[in-house]
Amino acid sequence: MTGKTYRLRIQQMYVLYVLMYNLGLGRCLMPQLHFYVSEETAVRVREKAESVGLSVSKYVAELVKNEVEGDWPEGFFEEVVGGWEGEPLERAPQGTYEIRLDLFGQSVGE
Repeated sequence: MTGKTYRLRIQQMYVLYVLMYNLGLGRCLMPQLHFYVSEETAVRVREKAESVGLSVSKYVAELVKNEVEGDWPEGFFEEVVGGWEGEPLERAPQGTYEIRLDLFGQSVGE
């Protein structure tokens, strides 16, 4: 067995041990994603995570969750939509709707 193969085997055994240990304690393990980024990107991610008081793992997990689930960011409506500080907005009169014909020549919109 080569050194590289041996190290890989040890890593696999360790992962299996941790998995069995946690399952034995009744813990629910979260799936993990592994990916590669440039050193510059890693530094920027660490800085941003630190600036909001999160671990890198939690920060990246939140980014992925927001992107995948498609939810609005927390506080979005309060900060952007509900953040108007000017005069109250008023909707102008909309006029009347035009009368159109449907596909069969019947009038629609009355």
